[in-house]
Amino acid sequence: MKKTRKAVVLTINGKAELVIQDAASYQRLLDMKAQYQTRVALDQALEDLRKGLHRPVTNVFAAIRTKHGLHERWLDHLAAHRACMGRRAHLVVLPRDLPRRNNGSSQR
Repeated sequence: MKKTRKAVVLTINGKAELVIQDAASYQRLLDMKAQYQTRVALDQALEDLRKGLHRPVTNVFAAIRTKHGLHERWLDHLAAHRACMGRRAHLVVLPRDLPRRNNGSSQR
């Protein structure tokens, strides 16, 4: 099994019941699954961005602060974090089940 890297299928009454695989092959399979899931999430985020389903990150933080009654210093911390991240933090693509504004204007 280690030499061929092929999985072994054990059957009971002619039906596959168990698959045995070496650890390296299994890890490769897990890595491929993670890469696929990341790609699907990125593709969906890019599609939402193309459709205009996003808001500036400062508007999102302001809405969170208002909703949860967070102090203004919390936003200062987030602004500093955004500055460290640079332009990558300019837009936030929202999960599909959250309300959103298509024009990117402020929502408070």
